Amino acid sequence: MTTYKRVLGPRWLQLPLANLPILGTQFVWSAEMAFVSPYLLELGLTRAHMALVMLAAPFSGLVVQPIIGALADASTSSWGRRRPFMLGGSVLCILSLMMLSYAKEISAWISGEDNHASSLGLTQAIAIVAVYCIDFTLNATTAAARALAIDVLPAEFQSTSGAWASRMVGAGGIIGFYSGTAALPKLFPALGTSQIAIMSFFASMALLVTQFFTSVCVTESVHIPAAPRHTLKSQRRSWILQRLAKVYHSLRSLPDEVKSVCAIQFFSWMGWFPAMFFGTVWIGDIFITETLRLGDPRSATDPALRAEGTRAGSRAMFYGALLTLVTSILLPYFVKDPDPGARGMESLSLGAEEESGTVRSAGRPSKFKFTIGLSLCWQLAHLMFGSLLLSTGFVTSVRAATAIFALQGLCSAATHWIPFAMIATAAHKDASKSMKPSEYLARGLFREGEYLLESSTSGINRSELVGDAPNRAGLFLGIHNVFVVLPQFLSISLSAVIFSIRDPGRSVLGGTPAEIINDQKISSLTVILSLGGLNSLLAAVLTRKLLK
Repeated sequence: MTTYKRVLGPRWLQLPLANLPILGTQFVWSAEMAFVSPYLLELGLTRAHMALVMLAAPFSGLVVQPIIGALADASTSSWGRRRPFMLGGSVLCILSLMMLSYAKEISAWISGEDNHASSLGLTQAIAIVAVYCIDFTLNATTAAARALAIDVLPAEFQSTSGAWASRMVGAGGIIGFYSGTAALPKLFPALGTSQIAIMSFFASMALLVTQFFTSVCVTESVHIPAAPRHTLKSQRRSWILQRLAKVYHSLRSLPDEVKSVCAIQFFSWMGWFPAMFFGTVWIGDIFITETLRLGDPRSATDPALRAEGTRAGSRAMFYGALLTLVTSILLPYFVKDPDPGARGMESLSLGAEEESGTVRSAGRPSKFKFTIGLSLCWQLAHLMFGSLLLSTGFVTSVRAATAIFALQGLCSAATHWIPFAMIATAAHKDASKSMKPSEYLARGLFREGEYLLESSTSGINRSELVGDAPNRAGLFLGIHNVFVVLPQFLSISLSAVIFSIRDPGRSVLGGTPAEIINDQKISSLTVILSLGGLNSLLAAVLTRKLLK
């Protein structure tokens, strides 16, 4: 039975290797954002039904991540806590992607009808079920992948690990969005005849390779619970209800740092979700309006003009993803690590390693003389993002609109890094509080000098030295995700109200209407984005108040 945890390879490779699964999951998320909506509309779904499909992501995040996090925390699998959920979720996600890509063929096989029109309803149902399965399984994989890096890396590397996770998010987004601009059936005719089928193939391969490679290169310690075996057996009889109760009762016992991060994230994502939902539509509308104002003879409903507007919006998102990646690489050099003085965050080291600086600096970038704290950096990101969204009311050109959404990449890097770094730090501190001083010291010595355990340990059993401490990282991340997805429900509802008042009959999902584009419609989108900006500014205030 494995009683230690480590990441194979040299120190400089351990951080990116532990966070590599995030690249695979982000590739799938980007592919879903780029292709699922057009594909479902191609199948004939109404925009009202599309709204229900869009709720799959927040609903799955609300339900799946907390439960998977709690189950993984209590898992006693010989493979470790996280890897079984990573690999299992990845396989199910790949099957769901194939189900979505070949919904027409599956429908024809079930119904026995070669005519797709006669089995259109079944095709739509299969596609919708596939989308929900993708979101549910991908959320399970993401939850386990995030928690894995927290588990296997020391506390003093969690800030830099979060930066690497942000880099993987940026890289996955760049690959996903850029791949969507290519004519894949022409480039890879042997892989399929549709864009979504070929994209699903590449997304599946990226997901499988990243999850499997990290699972092979990472060794987790086996969780050995303190409860007696007969107690564990009786608990398994009602494990579902127990896990649900544990998730919601644990809200009261969350560390203050995690509670603060969750509160801040709620208002932060009230700003991010409108930008994600309506950013491309808003830029596309400005593109069409500007083009018509400059004398283009085409009408606002011309398919070619609408396609150009969509590409203009996608191009801005690509620039934003590119800037996110660059920022996530450079930002850690200017930001201080979390306070290393608290118990659970000391950088334990051994003699010569301390003198050479190997332990303290390996895997982490050298800081410049001018640095700021994590909380201040996060606050500045909120302020900048809120200001960018509020400035949408003054934009009339495509260049300015593109600049706004490209600059959001600066804020996105902090959003995908800092809260996870803070939660990871809190998880290590929380785990260390439940350990005796002798156990805590033994774990620190083992982590920094694993080779010492190969010899005698003064009569102390090896498993006692490195036995797994109570770790609620998965639970913390799951509860945090609840406060990320709840704003999505509120954002969709608020957008529906605004559209119903200012644009009666218009779908909450946006899209170019049949009538001529007018300033009233653009104003509706601007109101939604501006309200998101106000929420982001409120998040900045909370960041200063709660994370002093």
